[in-house]
Amino acid sequence: MRKTKIDEISLKTKDLASTANELLELFNDEGVSGKQNFDVSKKIHGTDISYADCVSRIINISEIA
Repeated sequence: MRKTKIDEISLKTKDLASTANELLELFNDEGVSGKQNFDVSKKIHGTDISYADCVSRIINISEIA
């Protein structure tokens, strides 16, 4: 049972990291006007970290898990 739960958590963290990375790529893509869709270096409202930093942390945690 423990092995099953660990495998389940591992798969979910990989999915989370993959999804966060895809969203980061979407934000960095150029929009219709030729500008970046979203500036990922901006800080997330109410925090002191940027979206890019947040995604980096998610990916690091998923690799550890």
